[in-house]
Amino acid sequence: MYDECNEKKAMIEQTASLLHQQAMAQFMKEGLWRSHIKKMRKTYKQKMSLFTRVITEVLGECVTIIGQHSGHYLLMKVHSKHTERWLIEQAKLQGVGVYPTSSYFRRMPSKEPILQLGFANVCDEKIIEGVHLLKRAWFT
Repeated sequence: MYDECNEKKAMIEQTASLLHQQAMAQFMKEGLWRSHIKKMRKTYKQKMSLFTRVITEVLGECVTIIGQHSGHYLLMKVHSKHTERWLIEQAKLQGVGVYPTSSYFRRMPSKEPILQLGFANVCDEKIIEGVHLLKRAWFT
């Protein structure tokens, strides 16, 4: 009885759903994983390129982009007298999510705030709009 209960418990307490695991195994077995990864790398590279270009055009010398080859997000140093918290709150008022980095540093590398901005699940039009909204939030 004890072994049977442990077996059932193990099936219930999976960290990843058995259905998802089986679907992924089939996806990989059919050779679709490599092509998916290749496609996603190209997609995210194009998004990062757009994101950095728009930031440079719209925000110019008001910011410095850090880690533009990092994947789904980048870090941006904001050349401002305002605090990290103020910048985040102002962005939020415009409907744009930016995230703090101060908790990752024992000692901040600069006096100017460094924020994390993600774009993985954002369409190109929203990336462009978001950068313009950040300019409105922080520099007007």
